[in-house]
Amino acid sequence: GVRLIVTLLSSANDAILEHAAAILRNVSASTAIAEKIALEGGIAQLIWLMGGSQVPAVRVHAAVTLRNLAINQENEKTIAEEGALQPLVALLQSTELPVLEHVGGALRNLSVNAENKAQIVAAGGVGPLIALLMSHSPRIQLQAAMAIRNLSLHPGTDLKIVAEGGLEPLISMLFSSDEALQEAAVLALRNLSVHDDNKVKVVRHGGLPALL
Repeated sequence: GVRLIVTLLSSANDAILEHAAAILRNVSASTAIAEKIALEGGIAQLIWLMGGSQVPAVRVHAAVTLRNLAINQENEKTIAEEGALQPLVALLQSTELPVLEHVGGALRNLSVNAENKAQIVAAGGVGPLIALLMSHSPRIQLQAAMAIRNLSLHPGTDLKIVAEGGLEPLISMLFSSDEALQEAAVLALRNLSVHDDNKVKVVRHGGLPALL
């Protein structure tokens, strides 16, 4: 079962490794199986594969699986404790679009947890996520915007997001024809505009007409 598949993540055979990672990607959509993957030590293996595998498909499968595992509240803590946050933030610099989408999705899910918010910010996640708001891929933009929205609830990060240039791409997103992007941007801007210093900046950068 799950234990055997997790064991195969250590295979030196790239074909076996890819198939094992793909299986975990598929079955991790089940909450019960996601918990088993974590219990069998799969998280540490997935973290390593996500950043260390030379097989592009394996990196994507690992990122998707971690994204799925991170939906579970208990797994959010375990994934962070296993050291995933720094590698995930580092992978925001990837040139592979599927990796960016799913790493962004993993950080979106992990950033729901208050402790994880602080660690993602400390790991330097804000700047790269803001950069992804300007991606040509709406799917990547959406994950980045939702992660920014979550991080903006961490004390002081609302000011950091604005200081690092997060307002302009979020306001631009309000004009998107994609309603999911519009909603993500509105949610992020709602959080950012709570702080008095940011209120003026939202208006100054053209946020008010976009909202009317």
